[in-house]
Amino acid sequence: MGMLEICSSNSYWRGLDYFQNNKVKTINQTSRYEYDADVQGTELYHVHLDINHPKKSTCTCPHASGKSIICKHKVAAYFAAFPEEAQEAVDKMNRYYEEQEKLEKEREKRLKERKKQIKEYVKSLSEAKAKKLLLNYMIEEAARYHYDSIDDDDRW
Repeated sequence: MGMLEICSSNSYWRGLDYFQNNKVKTINQTSRYEYDADVQGTELYHVHLDINHPKKSTCTCPHASGKSIICKHKVAAYFAAFPEEAQEAVDKMNRYYEEQEKLEKEREKRLKERKKQIKEYVKSLSEAKAKKLLLNYMIEEAARYHYDSIDDDDRW
């Protein structure tokens, strides 16, 4: 399993942000599957990446030092070593936000139509029918929340 698959979502997105904001100051490939990097955080942290064995990767930051945690500095260094994967992450994020925006517009459109239908329905009601529906709704809501709003309302 690769580094990006085992890191937390927080480390993933913050690492991507660090990469995009040029926090990776140096990156050197030291062997076929290993890299050393310096990543600027609160301090300048040294990262050693082992691509074949991600849990053997190290970082001198307080969060990951001496632990097999994949921190944001390791993720930033990984993206610096493999910038095409950083671009894939950005593209994936952009697609997600575009899809969410599309869904939100569809929800707004459906809500607007539903409000229109409700207004037309309410206008078509006689006063007696409207009072009956309102009373039934209020009783159902009071029962739903185990709360008798009638007792707390001086108008009753």
